[in-house]
Amino acid sequence: MASSHAPQDALRRAAVDDLITTHEHNTQPHSYERGWRVWPSGVEVFLERVHPDVMKNAAQLRAIKNEYKQPGAASEVLDQLGAWADRLGVSIVLTAKPFTRMEGRLTAEQLRDWYGSHGWVRRRGRGPFDMIRRPPAPDLRKAERSCGRA
Repeated sequence: MASSHAPQDALRRAAVDDLITTHEHNTQPHSYERGWRVWPSGVEVFLERVHPDVMKNAAQLRAIKNEYKQPGAASEVLDQLGAWADRLGVSIVLTAKPFTRMEGRLTAEQLRDWYGSHGWVRRRGRGPFDMIRRPPAPDLRKAERSCGRA
């Protein structure tokens, strides 16, 4: 017998697929790093689906790199990904960790603060650098008014 959650789960998977597809349509594949996408600004992003058995309705931001050091470019990409995820009702998870400890790079603490300034919060019950950005909760009062219930 099929689960009563099957239609809702299918919609959640479709929303995550839509986020990944939107990201792919607005970027180019990296020339040599599999899974990476390159934004017009040169910012490189690795975004993938979270397996639905692990977390429903979520994508994982594995990494974001601004190798060309264009000020604000990575923030613009993060904000755009967040806007698309919000529109689709998808959460994005990540672990705020630096690629390297080279001088001039952000530390894990600085990365956590940077992601936090773009809407990510710590995931309860996880490590200190595991974060999630959930879409805003729907405004039920507004929805009720538009349906004539308030």
